[in-house]
Amino acid sequence: MCIYCLLAVAVAVGGLQAPCVPGVHRSGAYRRVLAAVDMRGSGGQASSSRAGDSEMVATAIEHSVHAWRWRDGTGRPLTWEELVFETKREEVTREEVQVHIGCDSAVSNQRVTFAIAVCVVSVGHAGRYFYARIEQSLNSVPVLQTRLLREVELALSAAQELTNHGVNIRDVHVDSNTDPTCASTAHTKLLTGYVAAMGFSFLVKPEAWANFVADRHSRGNVHHVRKTMLAINGQAAKRQPEGGRKKSTTSRRLARRSKRRVGARAG
Repeated sequence: MCIYCLLAVAVAVGGLQAPCVPGVHRSGAYRRVLAAVDMRGSGGQASSSRAGDSEMVATAIEHSVHAWRWRDGTGRPLTWEELVFETKREEVTREEVQVHIGCDSAVSNQRVTFAIAVCVVSVGHAGRYFYARIEQSLNSVPVLQTRLLREVELALSAAQELTNHGVNIRDVHVDSNTDPTCASTAHTKLLTGYVAAMGFSFLVKPEAWANFVADRHSRGNVHHVRKTMLAINGQAAKRQPEGGRKKSTTSRRLARRSKRRVGARAG
């Protein structure tokens, strides 16, 4: 289990003071456990020292999410404040808007790249998304379980910050499966329990489509705009133009060439 969960359990069970871990991102789950511990005893009154620790954890998470380098689906950089503004504007100006968050990771050269995707979908219409990429050493998440926990932690951190700004999160997408043949299935119960404990609903594979969006950006510093938008817009109704799908330029060129050949033979 990841260090954040172990620290939270130590606080809840052993009555330990919240440890100060310089430079380490403290998760939203850890913050929630601290808040629960603060309320035990004394008729639900939180101790001032632990209240201060909870505030420090919350501040660390906020600064971390704000510091991530966010981009929109076209690769245009934007700040966290701009992301929040754009998301809330979509909620106000469009109908049946849903916000989904997912995270995926890829390993290369002893480094792990995490990509967090915030997908804003208008049901029955097109959608858009934002993403951030974070790199860290493989030594910090050496096995599948710790890497999956880190993915969920990053997704939850973004979800919690958006919630704090009044954005309604529909689902947090978990990068694990329900298929017994998949290695991630063994960790599904742990990961979904983590999300549920934070108060969010969740989706797992194969329904967790936001992880596909994140996967596109975890595997390279490229912007697969068309394919990624297809994944998002797949949640909306697919509409074909009248008369069927329009032929591509290449198809039309080949059709004209074939007609010329037939005409030459007939002559």
